[in-house]
Amino acid sequence: MSWLPPCANAAAAPERLPANVDRRCGAAGRGKAGLPSTAAMAAASPVTPPRRQRRHGTAVLLATAVFAIAQAAAAPPQRIASLNLCTDSMLFELVDDRRIASVTTLSRDPNLSHFAERAAHRHVNHGAVEEILFTAPDLVIGDRQLAPQTARLLRRLDLPLLQFDHANTFDEYAANLGRLAAAIGAEMQAASILASLHHALGDGPAGVSAAAPRAIIYQPNGYTPGTATLMHDILRHAGLRDIADELGLAFGGFITLEQLIMARPEILIFSARRTSAPSLAEQQLRHPVLRRARALAAPTTVARIPEHLWTCAGLFSVAAIRALEVHAP
Repeated sequence: MSWLPPCANAAAAPERLPANVDRRCGAAGRGKAGLPSTAAMAAASPVTPPRRQRRHGTAVLLATAVFAIAQAAAAPPQRIASLNLCTDSMLFELVDDRRIASVTTLSRDPNLSHFAERAAHRHVNHGAVEEILFTAPDLVIGDRQLAPQTARLLRRLDLPLLQFDHANTFDEYAANLGRLAAAIGAEMQAASILASLHHALGDGPAGVSAAAPRAIIYQPNGYTPGTATLMHDILRHAGLRDIADELGLAFGGFITLEQLIMARPEILIFSARRTSAPSLAEQQLRHPVLRRARALAAPTTVARIPEHLWTCAGLFSVAAIRALEVHAP
């Protein structure tokens, strides 16, 4: 762009003169000594806004930019990856599949996961950071037991990480669900789930009666969950007395068949699993002594609860309570 006035350029390029400038640089466009008049220069030159107007425009642009940045910062994450089976479960409860970048491979196991069918159509991970990076998430969630080196690497890569304590009660599950919902903008979904849960459970039992049926959960290899577990909370809500407390198993442990028979539970509870191949760990659950014990140590009732209903807490866990309530007075 030439910085010369219009008439000074006329001889060189008359065809590029502005329409409002006389091509002959005559009276309308030429002042003294062949220079353009003040009116012509004013008409041909760009208008510079007053300083106050320029400041106002700058302020508007700055305000717009700040608002856009704030909006971007406040926007909930749209691609979420999970590194734990129970955080998988909460994620499935709160958002639709389009926002789920990755879940653990355990979520595809119908024995463990209530959402195995949905997980079959999502990317799965084995807890490796490179698997997570592949999915380009803007939030990663997991439990407190996540390997420290994994957590450190995720933070070094500037991937936001949100960790949760394992929920051993429905109250702890409600706190975790609310915290995750606030982080991902799913407060309405969480409120609906928790309202349904409260409707199903009420305020919960103040305590289990001493006359309540004595029950024990017996799993492969003779393992029984302790009183500081979700399964114990489910028994409590069903009105059953968990005799793991009598056996001194607050955090779970293994009991022999002899100990089980001597404890004389009124209700023997197994986790029902779907499997086509039997395992040595599960053979103990089919031991002949258990069949004889059920016949002789009356009244011993056997209940089978699908394992995916109480591996992790969720609204779906209410089904386990309803299945056990039929054995309570």
